[in-house]
Amino acid sequence: MDSASMIQNSWLDLGSISSYAVGPETNLTLSTLSILIISVLILSIYMSFRLSILVGTLKLGIFYVYFAFLSTAGWHVGGDGDHYLLSGLELYHSGVDPLRIWFVGEGNYLLHQKTSNSIYVWLNMLAVYLFGQHFYSPILLNVLFSVITALAVYRISKLIGGSEMYAVLASIFFLFHWTTIPWTTFLNLKEPLVSMLLMLSLMWLIQIKRQPFVSTFGLLFSLLVMLRTRFYIPVLLVVAYFGNYVSIVLHNWYRSHKAPFALLLWSLGFATILFIALVKYGNLVDEFVSLSQMPIGLARMLLSPLPWQVSAEVDFLIVTNTLNWLLLPVTILGGVLLWKSSGAARLLVLLFLVGISFYALVPVLASPRHRYPFQVVLILFQYHAIFSLIKMSYKKNN
Repeated sequence: MDSASMIQNSWLDLGSISSYAVGPETNLTLSTLSILIISVLILSIYMSFRLSILVGTLKLGIFYVYFAFLSTAGWHVGGDGDHYLLSGLELYHSGVDPLRIWFVGEGNYLLHQKTSNSIYVWLNMLAVYLFGQHFYSPILLNVLFSVITALAVYRISKLIGGSEMYAVLASIFFLFHWTTIPWTTFLNLKEPLVSMLLMLSLMWLIQIKRQPFVSTFGLLFSLLVMLRTRFYIPVLLVVAYFGNYVSIVLHNWYRSHKAPFALLLWSLGFATILFIALVKYGNLVDEFVSLSQMPIGLARMLLSPLPWQVSAEVDFLIVTNTLNWLLLPVTILGGVLLWKSSGAARLLVLLFLVGISFYALVPVLASPRHRYPFQVVLILFQYHAIFSLIKMSYKKNN
């Protein structure tokens, strides 16, 4: 049987099991348990072992129940999940293992056709290699990515001044948020990977002065991988960081005569980076950026899709968007409170504003899917507001 036939037959098998619940089969059970063990080990870094078992079991339990009993594989965003898996299967059937595939002809051709998808296609290959030829295999890795993102959320929450309890609860709130669950548990999309890389980059960036060597290495690695996943997000992170630096310098202007000079140096550096970016991607700016559409784009990115206009293949957005709509005042309050709390926290707010503004300027990318990595920050806004309100209420009553 040739490679093309093997891929086609594999996809026919995948189609038959991904259209219905697969049942509590052995492979699904063992694969879920393996990721559960890794997740518990990660969670136990910053929470008690008992709590990590409980949180990990609930998180992987949602995945397991869905694919064992409830899955209809109806949730496909643009059909990209099928494309990623088919491309991963093509790599898998090349007969080369996931490590060597990067260095052979088949891998060079398949992985470098679309550099923005190469990492995630390779991860689909790796998932099939580890867990078998199933639609749920790469989604298991997405669940793991969400657990790693929760670790970054915990560290960021501590770095912006939160207590131990505040940080642990923030990570749990993120893991079981109505937005996080569908995007990281049911869909074969690269957004959980992008979110993990973005939050890790943010974590390394905030703590770079405390741990310069480790943080610099981690930041560079995260940004390099992100360049092969969603190339423009590192630029947005740099813009947000520069904006945060300017706000801090202006806030502390009266304290140091060096502040204007430092601001000048940073401005020159930022202008240089921006010039290089415009030279390299200027044609894309001319083609896709629309200043006239920005007001409509902002409203669209903040509020879309309308719960009553959600199509069947993404009807999980009905619940997530309805709840996010209802909590819009709380979300805004959380952003304002974070802005006022510390310089590091302002970076979170600026990152969200820069990300949403970018998508408003580029209508072709303005979708809930592209918004999801920045929605992780929005989840932190909601959490901070709820935590602050509960804390204020407790103090008032005691």
